Amino acid sequence: MKSIILASASPRRKELLEKIGMKFKTVESKLKEVIDPTLNPHTLARKLSLEKAKMVAKKYKNAII
Repeated sequence: MKSIILASASPRRKELLEKIGMKFKTVESKLKEVIDPTLNPHTLARKLSLEKAKMVAKKYKNAII
């Protein structure tokens, strides 16, 4: 079975996954967030989360990020 990686340091996201009983490992990406003021909040959040996931996925190739 593939391991599950939470590519976030957010205590809230960790708490939510723990509440549903999910087994996972937390790995914080070292991405330096650059806030693009031309993007709406939804698009910016999606862009940053994808960049973080891709960064972590490079190290954990056989995991679900």
